[in-house]
Amino acid sequence: MKKIISFIFVCLLAFVFVACGEPEYSLAINDADKVISLVEGDEKVVVPSVSGGATLVWESSDPAIASVENGIILAVAEGSATITVSVKEQADLKV
Repeated sequence: MKKIISFIFVCLLAFVFVACGEPEYSLAINDADKVISLVEGDEKVVVPSVSGGATLVWESSDPAIASVENGIILAVAEGSATITVSVKEQADLKV
């Protein structure tokens, strides 16, 4: 009986350590927002789905063409730019 109780305790302890590990985040964006076209001066608000209480980081590949702040994309000039949103706490999680 002692061996079974010890085994259960070790399994519970392992579960607690795994559950207390780094939080898992998920990030998704609507298909309709993955490719957008704007005219100079237009704005588009993009609201991604994010879990885990993550902090979002927005970035434009060319701010002279399109700027972004807190999910609000502004078409600055004619051209093409890639807007990237990532999770600050997990830099490799991007959309």
